[in-house]
Amino acid sequence: MSEKRKKRLIGKGVVVSTQLKKVATGIHGLDTVLNGGLPAGRATLLCGGPGTGKSVLALEFLYRGALMGEPGIFITFEEGADVVRQNAATLGWDLAALERSGKLFIFEASLNRESVNTGDFDLSGLLSIIAGKSRRMKAQRLVLDALDVLLRVYRDPYREQDELYALHDWLSNLGVASIITAKMYENGHSTGHATGHYEFLHYVADCVINLEQRVQDRVTTRLLLVIKYRGSDFVRNETPFIIIDDGVKFTPLSSISLNFSPQPGTVSIGHAGMDAIMGGPLRRGSCIIVSGSAGAGKTTIACSFSRAACAHKERVLFVSFEESAASLIDCMLSPGIDLRPAVKSGGLKILSFLPESAGANVALYRILQAIDEFKPDHLVIDAVTSSLRMGAEHTAFDFAIRLVSFCKEMGITALLTAQLEGLGVADISGLNISSLADTVLALRYIDVGGEMNRMLLVIKARGRRHSNQYREFIITSQGVGIADVYVGEGGVLTGSARQEQEMKEHIAVSRRRRTIKETEAVLAVKKAVRKASDKALEAEILKKEFELETLNAEESLHLSGRETRAVLRGRELVRGPRKVKQPPAPAKKGGLQP
Repeated sequence: MSEKRKKRLIGKGVVVSTQLKKVATGIHGLDTVLNGGLPAGRATLLCGGPGTGKSVLALEFLYRGALMGEPGIFITFEEGADVVRQNAATLGWDLAALERSGKLFIFEASLNRESVNTGDFDLSGLLSIIAGKSRRMKAQRLVLDALDVLLRVYRDPYREQDELYALHDWLSNLGVASIITAKMYENGHSTGHATGHYEFLHYVADCVINLEQRVQDRVTTRLLLVIKYRGSDFVRNETPFIIIDDGVKFTPLSSISLNFSPQPGTVSIGHAGMDAIMGGPLRRGSCIIVSGSAGAGKTTIACSFSRAACAHKERVLFVSFEESAASLIDCMLSPGIDLRPAVKSGGLKILSFLPESAGANVALYRILQAIDEFKPDHLVIDAVTSSLRMGAEHTAFDFAIRLVSFCKEMGITALLTAQLEGLGVADISGLNISSLADTVLALRYIDVGGEMNRMLLVIKARGRRHSNQYREFIITSQGVGIADVYVGEGGVLTGSARQEQEMKEHIAVSRRRRTIKETEAVLAVKKAVRKASDKALEAEILKKEFELETLNAEESLHLSGRETRAVLRGRELVRGPRKVKQPPAPAKKGGLQP
């Protein structure tokens, strides 16, 4: 809606909804949690216990703003300005350069511990100094770090409240986006006297954010929770975050929608037989889970998939939680899977680290950072169940959900291996994430005749007509393989029983082929004899036909002669007998004839 239309509607007394103006924090993922950023021209209360990251987050708010051209002022009541600069340098932030350029000002307002409170002390003088500096810098952001330390000088709680109300009004009139940090008890109350009388700060602030550092199963997790945000929606669940590399990093699950678009094309899992039983090659951008117990062949399938993808000039990021890159490459030479050419060509990148070395959020960030830098077509996680060693079960589940959802949103094919306990397939994924997968392959062992053989079953393959039969999964020096299905009285035959069945079938096939050849030879002889007999009979038939034809001709002549003679006899009867002219008498010898 245009501004002119808004003014006309307002002039007519119509209530027009407007969106709250916000300031982008520039912190990785935080603006998503806050649905756009912090409220512009208003105060935000950031509270938490020790080590939760209050000061770092507030300082990064100023640092990122300064880099975007929005000057800011950092007022510290607890640490010295040099300490703030040194702490920032560990994250790669050069605050001194920003100070020289006039984009940042650090004001050290900590009180001397030996000072004695005499007279009627208030904040008016401090606020006047800050206001003047803000006007000269044209500051747009402000941080009051550890305000609770300053307010300790007050002994009267009512006086404290009056000063805080005055501070809130002053910040509102100043018109900058501001953050106030304060300590908080474990029970959620701000620090102060035993009664926790700073609780009213939660009511006067326009946005209240709590930070918490939670230790569970010996793993530390930092969490952010937005308590309230006037005039704006926000992520209402706890959001984990980390402080690493160059600052604070959030990976909110709510930033990932379910608007996953299907990717064109398919990709082979690395074996034509496995593609066939899955109903065809894998869809790009889908999620595949290969689950099974130790030694079932999960990593071998994952490496076979990676090699096949790299052979088609596609990029694969392989994250190994189980072994180093060198060990993985060396072990895969045994089943005939050489990953060295793919690594050398740059198509395959192996990222390996122990899950215990970092929490789930750090591990997730490292993977997402590697994806952003490497830009792979496919992602392999071996094994995703190792995230259970990063924290509690729900933490591992959250790690897998975020990772799979991110890959689907980015159109990256994700192949996850899952380590299961036991030899069966009672648990498909180990993390209850099988519903997220488009294809699930289950590997299991079967004990037959004193042998342990591998079996493979396609649990599901969305949109595909996949096989519902167990197949024997074989790992040889030439790679992975799928054996034909042999069903006996006791079920599917594997191992030695399958080999024995194959030998029996080979013998039966050979015998059958030999019988076929013998039968064909006998039949050929009989056909030849019949052909010769047919020729002799045909000659005899031709002879008889000729004789018959001759006899018929003679009979025809005979009948024709009879008819002729009959006609002639009829004529003689009509005319009478014919006179026969006598021949002249012969002349006598020696005399004249009369």
